[in-house]
Amino acid sequence: MPTIPLRVILVSVCILLCGGCISSSSQESGGNIQITGNNTTEFNISVTGLAEESHLPAEYTCINLGKNPEISWTGAPEGTRSFVFILDDPDAPSGVFTHWIIYNISPESHAIHGGQVSGTTKSANGIQGLNSIGTSGYYPPCPPSGPGHRYIFSLYALDTLLDITRGDREEIDSKMNGHILDTAKLVTLFER
Repeated sequence: MPTIPLRVILVSVCILLCGGCISSSSQESGGNIQITGNNTTEFNISVTGLAEESHLPAEYTCINLGKNPEISWTGAPEGTRSFVFILDDPDAPSGVFTHWIIYNISPESHAIHGGQVSGTTKSANGIQGLNSIGTSGYYPPCPPSGPGHRYIFSLYALDTLLDITRGDREEIDSKMNGHILDTAKLVTLFER
């Protein structure tokens, strides 16, 4: 019986592992989005009072006030014409759940203020898109009881303004595709 060289086995395992990572990351982002920039900037997003993988305070969830947190960013890449902000829960039972979208944020903006009004299309910074329940504005995290969920705050720097008609996640992802210069993300956790 012939033996398979160790190098062939290791290369095969690496290919399988990389393939799994690629498909996993595109599912978690809510769609197949391609970044066109070189990602060499120091583009960072921060949420007031939160660090990477810290727990989302109750005031931003359905068990308390349900108000949106303040979000700020630095280091946008050169050539940015607008930003798109998206808050997702990739661990929702029915698949990725989008809690909030704001698009066509001015390139001069560096923050989204806390406590914005849900259910309105206009935002102080841009236009609020439709969340996964079909309403405009912030829909506070409210996972079912059980294991914690991740909440991903994503900010996309684009080389264009988006021409949007519906404002749902599918349309936003489609219109952003090919126009993303860079992305900044922060992952937080919450469980009930």
